[in-house]
Amino acid sequence: MDTVEKYGSGLFLPEGPISPSRTIHRVRRRYPNLGQGYERASSPDRPGRGSYLGVLASDHPRRSIPTRTPDRRRPLPYRVRGGSVGGSEFDSDGFANLAVGVPREGVGTTELAGAVNILKGLANGLTGADSQLLVQGGRVPDTAESFDFFGNALAVGDFNNHGFDDLTIGVISEDIGAIQDAGAVNVLYGSAARLTTAGNQQFFQGSGGLVGTAEEGDFVGAALATDDHNNDIFPDLAIGAPFEDIGSILDAGAVDTLNCSAGTLTTTGAQQFFQGSGCVPGTPEDGDAFGSSLA
Repeated sequence: MDTVEKYGSGLFLPEGPISPSRTIHRVRRRYPNLGQGYERASSPDRPGRGSYLGVLASDHPRRSIPTRTPDRRRPLPYRVRGGSVGGSEFDSDGFANLAVGVPREGVGTTELAGAVNILKGLANGLTGADSQLLVQGGRVPDTAESFDFFGNALAVGDFNNHGFDDLTIGVISEDIGAIQDAGAVNVLYGSAARLTTAGNQQFFQGSGGLVGTAEEGDFVGAALATDDHNNDIFPDLAIGAPFEDIGSILDAGAVDTLNCSAGTLTTTGAQQFFQGSGCVPGTPEDGDAFGSSLA
């Protein structure tokens, strides 16, 4: 488990490639009086010691702890990165477009909500003219929220075989109701003109159609990949959930899959794979993070 340092009225854990809420879940086993909240902020009183995740903890549940402002320069809780996809034609002009993830993009006053830029291809190369900036809210499912990291992972496929590429977008820290950092995937479909919000979809574990139960820190959508897994001419979608718990095994990781039909991605026949299941070699262990990358 990560090193835990007591400091002031709380605990600080060095941030690394692990979900903040999952780290806290582990820490609560050692510190039963740990408070229910946590701050994703670096400690201003620890110069030269790196970034820390402030965990609210107190032996007195009513003791107030000051709120800190998120530090946009600090390392992120997982491999939050901008993804890019080449050779994708979201329209009918015959030129490839480029989708670029901007997972740390602020949306209005909402920090680290995330966005995706779409650059158009022309005869003389890519251009920002007539490009798109996609964010959650409006016609893109859900609301732009702090620390969603919309655009962390991207993948492309013509899911409905209509001749235009469609775009899947990972939202690794999407909250599902009151469940923090469960993660989700948004899907936008191409058209003759450009990517469109018409018929767009959002998938997450549980009621969102993916196999599994939405839990804190699963990070569904951390990795995405498309291919025709069942040879039916439609590309299917694989979704990494690297901090999925397998029974009592924390952060073992899993991969969810969705199949395509003539009209859209569908949850019919959805599957989940993890080590030790479905003839997948290996044994699930704490912190394996199966599903961190896909190809």
